[in-house]
Amino acid sequence: MRVVWFSFRGLYADNPRAVYEGRLARGGPEATHTWLCTPATQGTFPPDVHTVLYNTPEARAALESAGVVVANDCMSMRWDKQSGTTYLQTWHGTPLKRIHHDVRPVRPGWLDDADLDVARWDHLLSPNAASTQRLRGAFGFSGPVHETGYSRNDVLSSPDRDAVRTRVRDRLGIPEGTTAVLYAPTWRDDLVLDRIGDRDVELRVDLADFAGRLGGDHVLLVRLHSIVADRLDLPAGLPVVDVSDEPDPAELYSPPTSWTPTTHR
Repeated sequence: MRVVWFSFRGLYADNPRAVYEGRLARGGPEATHTWLCTPATQGTFPPDVHTVLYNTPEARAALESAGVVVANDCMSMRWDKQSGTTYLQTWHGTPLKRIHHDVRPVRPGWLDDADLDVARWDHLLSPNAASTQRLRGAFGFSGPVHETGYSRNDVLSSPDRDAVRTRVRDRLGIPEGTTAVLYAPTWRDDLVLDRIGDRDVELRVDLADFAGRLGGDHVLLVRLHSIVADRLDLPAGLPVVDVSDEPDPAELYSPPTSWTPTTHR
């Protein structure tokens, strides 16, 4: 059986990565795994992961010969789903904003390719009960929706949580005793849907003022949505780190060992 994986325009990341690595760890029926990538992301995959370039004849052939397809976003490339193929759409967030067909005003033709992909889905994951109906309505999806939570967040309670946190802080150069604050705004319609030219992302906060108020024992991590992640120009000399290229957000907010969840009643 061939399994084809796709995440965020060709990244090795998010829910598909967590499902893939979980499946490898548990074992199971033998399968051939193929990840869709881009020329820019191909070198970021582990060396033992087989990749093909997205939107190429090779990618179409892989998808059309797959027994299972797993993705976390709509695939806009053209391919014909074969009978017997199961397509699991994990999606990648809680819709606290309008998405897909809930976005207004309606832009003719903007969702045509995405809707073709939604029609291929067999199963959709939902992070919580509040999201289920919003995802159904936005995508017009009538198939089964599974409220499983997101696999990418399993790292927050895994035995490797502390090791992951240490590895990420070392890679980002964050010393012990420094508190990291993550700011991860979503994309804005005027910078994507109404985009003219290559205007830089305008953050809704003054980074210099924000960092100054945090104090010298803090560092601000800024993570933009993947759609606009290449358009951030950070001012020099601030305790601010662009982490938009980090593959998995859950690793960025892995809590310290002493952290204990608080239940609000």
